Amino acid sequence: MLVDFNTLPDSARIWVFQSNKTIELDKKDILKNRLTTFCQNWVSHNHTLHSSFKILYDKFIVLAIDESVSDISGCSIDKSVNLLKELEVELDISLLDKSLISFKSNETIATIILQDLKNKVEAGVITEDTIVFNTLVNNKSGLATEFETLAKNTWMKRYFKKELSEENC
Repeated sequence: MLVDFNTLPDSARIWVFQSNKTIELDKKDILKNRLTTFCQNWVSHNHTLHSSFKILYDKFIVLAIDESVSDISGCSIDKSVNLLKELEVELDISLLDKSLISFKSNETIATIILQDLKNKVEAGVITEDTIVFNTLVNNKSGLATEFETLAKNTWMKRYFKKELSEENC
């Protein structure tokens, strides 16, 4: 059952998927239609899931369910992943690549692959105070408080500590 995202409790379970590129308006309409239909029919062991989605910054897809109404099963999660795989092909975007890192850069959202992170830090493109997107948040509360965070507050902090310790030598 599709519900308004804003009515979901802070404890609602979420999954954040990021696109490798900005989702264009025509593709965004297709995406919204497919996600709406999916959420309207999403079930787990024949129990209706109170679910919703949100598209943030034309870059991130957030799927959410209220597990206080019905628990989600592995099979139901697999169905959502299968939908995303179909959307990747249909919209010519990548949604399941876990090696992507997105961050704010000059009022835009930039995306790099993990391999390029060290070079971006060394070049000063990403600093401790760069706002990065934490796609590992797993509930609606975390989306509101931890999704956009400073790089120094994430696993990336080790890249900055190394840089600081080298300066002290």
